[in-house]
Amino acid sequence: MEMLKLKICNKNDINDIMELQREVIESLADKSLLRNNQQEMFLSCLDYPNLTLGLYDKEKLVALSIFVDARGTDEDLSVDLKKCQVEKCGNYKLIMVRKEYRGGLQKYLFSYLLYYANKLGFSHLAVTVSPDNEYSLKNILSSGFEIDHEAIKYGGNRRYVCVGSVSKMVYDNNLDYSLIDSYIIEHTSKK
Repeated sequence: MEMLKLKICNKNDINDIMELQREVIESLADKSLLRNNQQEMFLSCLDYPNLTLGLYDKEKLVALSIFVDARGTDEDLSVDLKKCQVEKCGNYKLIMVRKEYRGGLQKYLFSYLLYYANKLGFSHLAVTVSPDNEYSLKNILSSGFEIDHEAIKYGGNRRYVCVGSVSKMVYDNNLDYSLIDSYIIEHTSKK
């Protein structure tokens, strides 16, 4: 991780984000494991209160993770939850890691998103994952999410809809969250 640089992505990073998505999908034997998102969706994830984190190896984006406040939109996963009702639920929207960098970055980036969701007062996070994506499913469940139900999403693909209580999940206290704190302060002080 020391050679990788964490950054909050902005609109200047859109070409890197689209390239990362192309490469990650291309590397998958089963392309249905990851939704092929449009550029407009990524652009919307770059605006506060959403948060898009990227890990760069020099100039190359190698991993990306996204938190979205989807309340009131058709992307709000909490409206379809079957096992529980939640007050303030954010979406753990997406994680992508280049094949040669896989092994730990998903949980590393999730720790930052969890910290962010907690700071913004979200009680829960929801996420979708393909039942066939064993690695991501294992990471999601070990991070404190529980499978709420299975649904057909994103053009006919099977997905587990998972939910987790922010207060019961644990983020890594050894990480430096000052980048996240600065992002929150920058955007909340503008109001």
